[in-house]
Amino acid sequence: MAMRNPVVAVKQLATVDNLSSGRLMLATSVGWNEPEFNHLGSNFHNRGKRLDENIRLLRELWNGSVVKFEGSRTGITFKDAVFEPRPIQKKLTLWVAGNSTAAMARAISLGDAWHPNVYPIDTFRKLVAEFRRLPGGEKKPVCVRISIDMKSKSREVISPLGEKRLILTGDMRQNEKTVSELAEIGIKYFVVSPSPDGKVPVKEQLVALKKFHRHIIS
Repeated sequence: MAMRNPVVAVKQLATVDNLSSGRLMLATSVGWNEPEFNHLGSNFHNRGKRLDENIRLLRELWNGSVVKFEGSRTGITFKDAVFEPRPIQKKLTLWVAGNSTAAMARAISLGDAWHPNVYPIDTFRKLVAEFRRLPGGEKKPVCVRISIDMKSKSREVISPLGEKRLILTGDMRQNEKTVSELAEIGIKYFVVSPSPDGKVPVKEQLVALKKFHRHIIS
């Protein structure tokens, strides 16, 4: 959301909420890829403050309480506004992603859950403990996103940011261990990405998700 017009983004989200009969959930973060911001003509360097403002605007537009807005960070200004058609859900569930302390604080103050990437277990356990020590962090759910790579034999990969991250593999026994370890840390919700690099064919993604469902969820 930090790189987009927030009013347009919220309108798009409301449309998806209507099309999905009120099943929309949103995960958002400040972003990390500066060229993406440049391509959209957006300022990369004040993205955190703009995201905070955008989330507040989203909340107000979503519940219909705002008809006037003057954005100090985004430059978005309007008055006598009408936001229709209204979304089906009265409140949008919003997860804040990011593994930094600033992202944790944003998740606590503006989000409904913290949505981090998963580091190797020992490192991630310490990160979750850090989140829990922040004021309000003990009450917020931790809902992770994790990739599945059926061709990988290792639970660890290097991310585009150069970080070590934990993933699911084609070894379902290993995946059972991974899920169990994360559950012990207190993870409440998993978003499984079947195409870590965005290049896995849809047919292979479906095979991975079906196998994971059959062995882990069922």
